[in-house]
Amino acid sequence: MQLEKQVELLKKQLADLHGKFALTEADRKRLSGLLEERNLPQSKPNDHLNHPNAEDPKTYSSVNQSVQESLAVHRETEKNELKRMQREAVDFKRKLVALQKDLDAKDAQIDKYRKQLSTGQKRSNADVHDSSPKLNWPTSDDREIHKKREHEIRRLQKSMETIRGELQQVKQDKHKLQLELNDANERASLATKKAVVEKNDQKSIAVLRRKVDNFLSDASRDAATIQCLKNELQAAQEELRYETEARAKFEELAAQAINRNNHVPKSEVVRLQQQLQECNLQLRQAHAEADETRRNAQKEIQELKNWCAQLRERQDKQMHDMEVALRNSSTDPQRNRPTGEKVQVPDLQMKTLSRKYTGGKLLASARSSHQTNNGTQEQEKKD
Repeated sequence: MQLEKQVELLKKQLADLHGKFALTEADRKRLSGLLEERNLPQSKPNDHLNHPNAEDPKTYSSVNQSVQESLAVHRETEKNELKRMQREAVDFKRKLVALQKDLDAKDAQIDKYRKQLSTGQKRSNADVHDSSPKLNWPTSDDREIHKKREHEIRRLQKSMETIRGELQQVKQDKHKLQLELNDANERASLATKKAVVEKNDQKSIAVLRRKVDNFLSDASRDAATIQCLKNELQAAQEELRYETEARAKFEELAAQAINRNNHVPKSEVVRLQQQLQECNLQLRQAHAEADETRRNAQKEIQELKNWCAQLRERQDKQMHDMEVALRNSSTDPQRNRPTGEKVQVPDLQMKTLSRKYTGGKLLASARSSHQTNNGTQEQEKKD
């Protein structure tokens, strides 16, 4: 009877163990969900950088901001998933250890019960042999009890095999979970490396943007310089036209004075001839300065156009290299460029060209000659 009670107690303990440590349906769904998440392809958040409008600075900044936000959300999701998987791994390890301990304890109890059963069977056989010859074999009740005990032992063995199978399944699930945990750790490290590379790229982009702003400001200053040169050239042309008109008028007055030698003093004629020579000299100088200013302006304008073309070509090349580097750093974290390497931005400088036009003296002399001519005409009228 005591052995039967122990067998019943063992049955209850095994049933409790089976109900306590068996994998629930929720655990199985969670494991299958982890396996499906592992097989899902990773999204590429930088695919929209290939949009044709990515060359626009405003569009590029908005796209860059959206990419950064999506990357931050992606990293936060990966961190939460990693924490959840770590917690589940700890729970599975704890369950596995407890299940192994209980299984060892139940194996020890089964061995103990087997020894007791074998000892009781030997004792029963010895009692049967030691009894008088008049006694018969064990009764049918004893045989039924013995069969029931053997049946219970076989059932307990099957239950233990079932528990061992479940334990093996738990070990396999633990192995899969460990693989998932390693994969999550690797993805977290890759995400950290991506964050470092993106931070360095952002610094390089900021430096490049400052360079581009400097280039644009230099270009605006050069445009203002070109406009000043054009204005000076136009002023020189107006002065040349004014000098030409003054010369024609002066020659006309000189001719009139020569025709009227009776009324014009000789000293005045000499003075007018000297002024004419000075005006001719100043006119030639003005022509030479105007030609030199025109040639210099055309040369500077052509040089500025060539320089702007080279600057635009270099800027387009740098922007293309930067976009390629961003795409490679986002899609391929195992790239050849080291993590701490920055994008090389060439130190481009622009020299503002300016020219001085020295036509003020010519204008002053032209005005003085004009005043002299007016005085001569007034004197002639008086005479």
